[in-house]
Amino acid sequence: TVFFLVDVSDSMLFSSHKKLKCEFAAELCATLAFAMHEVGDSVGMAMFNDRIVQFIPPALGKNQFYKISKILSNPENYGGKYDLIFALKYLLNLNFLRRDAIVFVLSDFIGLKPGWEETLELAGLKYDLTTIVVRDPVDMRMPIVQGEVRLKDPFTPSQMLINPIEARVIYETEAKNQLFRLQKELNKTRSSMLVLE
Repeated sequence: TVFFLVDVSDSMLFSSHKKLKCEFAAELCATLAFAMHEVGDSVGMAMFNDRIVQFIPPALGKNQFYKISKILSNPENYGGKYDLIFALKYLLNLNFLRRDAIVFVLSDFIGLKPGWEETLELAGLKYDLTTIVVRDPVDMRMPIVQGEVRLKDPFTPSQMLINPIEARVIYETEAKNQLFRLQKELNKTRSSMLVLE
């Protein structure tokens, strides 16, 4: 059994180029779902923000792939706040998902709430877990901009006025540290991480 947990929150609706992060995630999910279908695996999916937006229990057959593709391509399923802990707890409570199930979590992993490490570890211990980190180049490197810039936190009403040249090193270091912390937690359960940028 293969199960996809796909982040559709507001931060996935960002792009500094032609494709949104959620478009990359949806295309990758659909491609992998098709490949799994072709080898005869049962495939299921849940889309989440701070709740479960859509859920398709694992099943076999071409109709399952079409169902997944249709739901992934519906723009009404995208947007909202982000809560990975809620999504992982939901996943852990799925009784029909066996311990040897292959689980892919597709997200940018931006805006993690305190305590995410423990829940991710539980998921890694229970399933064959692979995280696919979908990042925009701007998530990792601050663009070179002259003058001051006002930034808004996508998860709170907070705003900040910064000098991009001075903040660049801090910004890029924190972006790398986010991925390092995620990899460190995944290593505890021998789970995998793939970064798409």
